[in-house]
Formats: sequence, structure tokens, C-alpha cells
Amino acid sequence: MIISRLDKQGVHFPHYGQVITNLDFIDNLREQGVVHVYLADEETEQTLFPFENFGLAKKDSLRPPCRKPEDEPTDDENMRPGVFSPGNNLMFARKIRQRARNNVKSIFDRIIAGDKPDLDTAKSVADEFVSTCLYKNEVFMNMLLVKETLECEVNHAINVSILSIALGRRLGLPTYELENLGLAGLLHDVGMLTMPEYVYRESSSLSDSEFKTLMSHSEKGFEMLKQCGGLNETVLQAVLQHHEKANGTGYPEGLLERQITKNAKIISIADTYDTITADRPYSKGRSPVQAIKMIFGWSGKHFNETLVKFFVSLLGVYPVGTILRLDTNEVGIVYEVSRGSSTKPKILVIIDENGQEVEPFPVDLNNRNILTGQPLKAIKETLTPDQITTDIFSVLEKYLFNGN
Repeated sequence: MIISRLDKQGVHFPHYGQVITNLDFIDNLREQGVVHVYLADEETEQTLFPFENFGLAKKDSLRPPCRKPEDEPTDDENMRPGVFSPGNNLMFARKIRQRARNNVKSIFDRIIAGDKPDLDTAKSVADEFVSTCLYKNEVFMNMLLVKETLECEVNHAINVSILSIALGRRLGLPTYELENLGLAGLLHDVGMLTMPEYVYRESSSLSDSEFKTLMSHSEKGFEMLKQCGGLNETVLQAVLQHHEKANGTGYPEGLLERQITKNAKIISIADTYDTITADRPYSKGRSPVQAIKMIFGWSGKHFNETLVKFFVSLLGVYPVGTILRLDTNEVGIVYEVSRGSSTKPKILVIIDENGQEVEPFPVDLNNRNILTGQPLKAIKETLTPDQITTDIFSVLEKYLFNGN
């Protein structure tokens, strides 16, 4: 049995998309006002009979279940189950991301050439993202780790879509809303592609008139997509409003928080996070920890406070990709946020206590001394990529992608 959503939004439920093997969470859900949970597909409806005896289970009939992810890598593609599972997850993540990259690039190339975007292709990308999020959540967020050398606009669109779907799922949104979120994330900046390239790639050195042109991209994107037809209004409004701010200082209309759609609020956070952390032609990306701190500081001013809290809980205090120095002086990169302990992630140690690069090996910072109960290793500080000489993404590709 796989739970797709709850009948009440805003409830923290960490088991979406997982096969349920026990019912320990039922009392907790009831205490939070949940009356029913909805099952992701009809096949699983009768998998766990005791669950239905509690009067909680209903098939999710709002929308037919999305398809399960396809083309999962097999053992003969360097997949070695049981050796180091994050490597398997990243192999699968890379395949999905590469497929999305090619599709999104083709969509954007059409727009740059003056043609209409291929919305069917965009919908298929969003659908696969949602399928992966629901059925392979351990893979989904690892897609953010895959380093691409393609145009930053393509990478940004994919990242915003992934983050938006993940946040929507954390909020307990149903499948059809996640698909709309993912689609809006992919298309939120398409208006920029109608502008001269230097306007959106060199925005740090634009004149006032050029910056005003850049700010019109949300309206241009909205109009372009509206003329195409076939898009849900929530998608169109998210594209139009993703630069609006809770305090009314955003654009294009200066809306207050109560006037901004839910999807636009979600995409705004995802857009800002990826913009801060991504390397751009005009700026070096900041660390995930710095981005989280900045977004938290804008909570209530630029962003909805509740959504920011959910976003922080989603990524953890130390998001995947964060570089950490331990109290042993070892340096490692976060590859997985531990469930139930966002301050003690799983890392790959890449530099030893003497400052020497080593063959990466995994460390779970949740591990404790069995006699004293104290952590075996603890975090001393966070580092930025320019503070070490190691290319962290090359390490991930070499170690995790190859299943070592």
C-alpha cells in the first residue's frame, strides 16, 4: 500500500510514496485531524487489510494514478544493489535527469527560434518527475546532485520543478496538483527566452531599461503560454506571479500574500533557492546552508512563513550537497538527509583529519558510541566549494554513480 495524500493539507507525514508495512502512525494522524488517507493505486488498496478496518483508507479517485517511473537501471548498468544504495539512487536519478534535460532543451530551443513550446513534452517531463517523487522518493531529490554543463536556463527549470514538486508533496498535495506544480516550475521563466540572450545571462550589469525588460519575463511567459492553450489556470498564474512577494513589493502587480496563488508561492521559494545556489555567468553560487538562511530571513516578507518552514524541513538544516568540516577535521559532502534528524546527515568523507584527499567513504553522523551514547563524529562548521580543491560533483559521479 502506498499513500498518495491525506484529506488534510499541511500535516507533516514522512511516508508518502513508501510501501506501508505497519500502522503505528494512525493515532498521530488522527490527533492532527486527519480523517482519511488516499491510496496511490488500486492495486495496493487491498494490500493491508487491517488498515481498512480503521476506516481510514480510500482510493484516490480525484485523478487516475500517475505511471510508475520507467527504465530503472539494472545490475548490468553498474547497479549493484546492497553495496551502497545511494549509488543506485544516483544512477537512476542521472538517467531521469538526462532524459528531462534533453526534452527541456528541445522545448526551450523551439521558443528561442520563435516557435510555440511543445507543451505535451513538458507535461511528460513533469509527469515523470511526479511519478519518481511518489514511487522513488529516495531517488527524486538526488536529481539535484547531477551536475550539468548545459545552459543554466535548462538546469534552473529542472531544479525549480523538482524542488516545487518535493515541497508540494511534503504539504500533502494530491497528484494532479503536483503535476501542475512541476509543469509551472519547468515553464516559469520561458518569457526570458523571448529576450536578447545578454539580458537574462548578464543581469548583474544591465541598465535600468534593460532590467525593466528582464522584469517583464513573467508577463511575457504568461501571455505566450495562454496563447498556446491547454494549460490549467493554476499553471498560468504561477508563471505570472512567481516574483510576487508577501509584503507587496514584488512584480508584476505588487500583490499581497493573500492575493498570490499557492503554486506561485511554492515556485517562488524554489526559484529563489536555486538562483542563490547555482553558478551563473555573473556570480558564484552560495552554499545550500547560506541559501536556507537567506530564505528563512525573508520569511513573512517575501515568502509565506509556513511554506518556508516546510521547505527547510524538506531540505534539512544541511541540504544535500553541503560541505561540512567535522570535529575530527575531516571534510565531507552531504549526500542524504537522515530521516528524523536533519542536523545529523549522511556524508561522504573526501578529506581526512590531516587535510589529505582520500578515497570517499560514507559516514552516518547519527551513529553514536554504544557505551557513552555520544555522537562518534560531530559537525564543526560548513564550508563553501571554493574553500576546498576537490570537485565534489566529480567525487559523487566517480563514487556514487559507479556504485563503489
